Amino acid sequence: MPAAGRDIANGDARFGLALYRSALRMPHVSTMLIGGLVGRLREGGIGLAIVFGVREATGSFTVAGAAAAVFVTSAALGRPVQGRLSSALGARTVLVAASAAHAAGVLVLAACTAAKRPPTVLLVVTAICGLLLPALSAHLRSSWPLVLPHERPTAYALDALTYDVSNTLGPALVALLAQLAGAAAGLVALAACGLTGTLLLLGVPTPPRSRGGTLAGTRRSVLRGAVGAVAGITALVAFAEGSLTVAVPGFGTLHHAAAASGYLLSAFAIGSLAGGFFYGARRWSSRPAARLVVCVLAYAAGLALCATTGDLVVMGAVILLAGVARAPTIATTSLLMDAASRGEAAIEAFAWMSVASAVGASVGQASAAVFAAIDIRLAFLTAGACVAGAALIARCCLWRDNPAATGPTGGARVP
Repeated sequence: MPAAGRDIANGDARFGLALYRSALRMPHVSTMLIGGLVGRLREGGIGLAIVFGVREATGSFTVAGAAAAVFVTSAALGRPVQGRLSSALGARTVLVAASAAHAAGVLVLAACTAAKRPPTVLLVVTAICGLLLPALSAHLRSSWPLVLPHERPTAYALDALTYDVSNTLGPALVALLAQLAGAAAGLVALAACGLTGTLLLLGVPTPPRSRGGTLAGTRRSVLRGAVGAVAGITALVAFAEGSLTVAVPGFGTLHHAAAASGYLLSAFAIGSLAGGFFYGARRWSSRPAARLVVCVLAYAAGLALCATTGDLVVMGAVILLAGVARAPTIATTSLLMDAASRGEAAIEAFAWMSVASAVGASVGQASAAVFAAIDIRLAFLTAGACVAGAALIARCCLWRDNPAATGPTGGARVP
């Protein structure tokens, strides 16, 4: 074991940057961060790229919005299937096949938008691209326990940080390329990023195949018990995030400063990055379920406070503080999913987590749009109430952690 690994295993690494330095010296960690960041640019930017491409091809925002909705829906349907195939056939095999097929599909979509094909063709191709979208985040989150088994809170904090960065850079990349070279250029670039990120991850350890290597071994769904509870928590937390993407612009428009919405969302992202950095820089001795309750209650309180302010500057400060709890919430939820899922079913469990996140965010966006027409404060209050509901689920369903699993590993099992 490398010296850094011995430091982590023995608890010798100090808090703060030293803990990150020790983690980064471990084999595969840098590869996972770089490959995950590059590959997730596709996830962060593909929705905007589809809207730009279809809008340019058809001249209709209605069709573009429908294409984005079709993509999200088909991706949600495809994730659990990919997770189960990964358990049966091997994670690396399914990830590479899905990435190559998805890249080809996106290139076809780019060609169709450039040729201004009919809306029906664009919607069908978009649906196929969604079904083939690789469950990259699920693969990464199921591999972190194999790469950093003794510092899983730090591992999942790093994962949350790279996820936030990719979700920030992806849309920016698409917008820049659309301005410089046209909407199809964004789709081509994201196809290249997704495939490149996957290839960079080929040497990273993956969970084992299910016994027997067939689908029979995973016929029963893993979405039950603690896995289902964590998926429910993920959906509620994602509901809040989806609500913010509509509620914050609505707040800015209400105060005659629509352009300020971007700054407010940036403040939220900065708070999340700061919270995630602090979370991963510390070795926690408390149980993950207890930490999750604290995180989501702090998150809920911040969202509720957003409904009480009518000033843009104050809103910026409040939403930044609310964001501080976001990344720790996501990291702890991933930690609990790792503890809840069996090794051979980890990818399928994390795939369901991705589905729950997508569904929750979509419902949150739709509900916030309805509340914005009535009173924008209702959108923030509803988001806070949903996050508070996540605390209730954690307290009722996940509170009884295995005592033997607590300690430096953050409450997760050690293989």
